Amino acid sequence: MKKTTIIDIKTWLNALNKANHGHLSCPGFLKPYHLVTLALMLKQNNVQWLELSEEIESYALRMGLWDALNITPPYEMRENPTQNKFLPVAVLSDPNRIMHTAKDLIKLVYQQKLGLTSFESVEIMLMELIENTYKHARVDNQIHGLVCAQSWPKGNLVQVVFADMGIGIKHSLAENPLLHEKLKFHNPCQLACELGVTSKPNAHSGYGLALTKGLMKQSNGHLIVLSHDEGICISENKEIAFQITPWYGTLIILEWPIQQQLDVGAVYASWPLPEGFAINDFD
Repeated sequence: MKKTTIIDIKTWLNALNKANHGHLSCPGFLKPYHLVTLALMLKQNNVQWLELSEEIESYALRMGLWDALNITPPYEMRENPTQNKFLPVAVLSDPNRIMHTAKDLIKLVYQQKLGLTSFESVEIMLMELIENTYKHARVDNQIHGLVCAQSWPKGNLVQVVFADMGIGIKHSLAENPLLHEKLKFHNPCQLACELGVTSKPNAHSGYGLALTKGLMKQSNGHLIVLSHDEGICISENKEIAFQITPWYGTLIILEWPIQQQLDVGAVYASWPLPEGFAINDFD
């Protein structure tokens, strides 16, 4: 299974931006990042009716696109025996539903029985990102954050996507006075993936994306983070900053080999120790 590229993302966001009179050119093969961005764009425009081409309609229906928009689907989809290969687009609007969504997502991703360490690593990473997406959406217009995922076991790949239409990473980090100078010179998406970088310096935060970055490097996966007109793609030891057609909010895409073990302990061990702590304190 081919991984998503920066060009793929740019092409799709350009298509969304140029959609005219309700018409949009969609690729023949959709991934979760297509669905969540399309859902948010349609929600923003208060779309009450949606028609897709026959070749992608059944997939989008199965992936919950109409449900996420809270509009009537073209037909009822039968139960699919391969349901455990995807998480339909889930709206992060209700705190009571977030834990249920998180469990479904973790169950989807963790199917290879790779051991307790890998399970805990997946669980910690995804819980952090779900919580961040819910908190940072800052809903003033009832457009909540979304999460969606798909696994391709035969292609040895999983994609998990989180998206919102909140204030964006740069404006969020600007709430921290300690970051004002850095934001003048650094890509905010790249900065947000650094350990300890947070909009709330006195809160327990600043490591969700840093942890994800470490796990994606470790697993030969990659992490794409974009917000407004800037983005960063992190893969193995490469970090590529890029400019994009503005996405007014934040979009996070994770892809990694589903059969690859993840070890959150190794990522923690690579971080500098907090002042006053010794390595044995974490045993």
